[in-house]
Amino acid sequence: MSSSILWPGGAKAAVSLAYAGADLRTIDRSRKATLFTTPTQVLADPAAWRQFAEDGFEIGNACLLGVTDDGRVPNWTLRMIEQELFMAQQFFSDFFEGSPVQTFLYPGKQPWCAGGNYRHVVDEQYTFAVSQDLGINVEPFDVSYLAKATALPDLEEGWAIVFPELGAIMDLESYWVATVAEVAEYVRVKQTEP
Repeated sequence: MSSSILWPGGAKAAVSLAYAGADLRTIDRSRKATLFTTPTQVLADPAAWRQFAEDGFEIGNACLLGVTDDGRVPNWTLRMIEQELFMAQQFFSDFFEGSPVQTFLYPGKQPWCAGGNYRHVVDEQYTFAVSQDLGINVEPFDVSYLAKATALPDLEEGWAIVFPELGAIMDLESYWVATVAEVAEYVRVKQTEP
């Protein structure tokens, strides 16, 4: 099956490189990527984070990352999740001078709290979200709940959001490589075209 979305430059598929909680010194600066982080991590090295943002890297929110291994926060209410996401969004907007963070990284496979599934809370505050489900994103794309990959598969179509192993070198010549938000916005626009 061939994809109906034509990727820029005649690429056969799209790839977004993404890092969560990574040591900034280990990130390949030659390719723009999405860096998922928390306000605490940003404040640990503010100058470096500002430089990455100025260099065109996307900053994504991972404020719940590390809360639990599977994504459940059983002692949190929906209101607490909503407030945490709001406060993180306010921090990023202030820190990065008005640039809203569009992309959220779920902390695990189970977006559950004491009040139930919190996916709708994320959907209200973020345009795009990356789940912890592994796979390749194919049409119809759901940009509010995207799968991630841990390595670059033999990708013939679709979109892989790759969280590369430290030092992994990938041949990306035949792919359109862009941040999560850039590809997701492109997909969103293409899906709404007549």
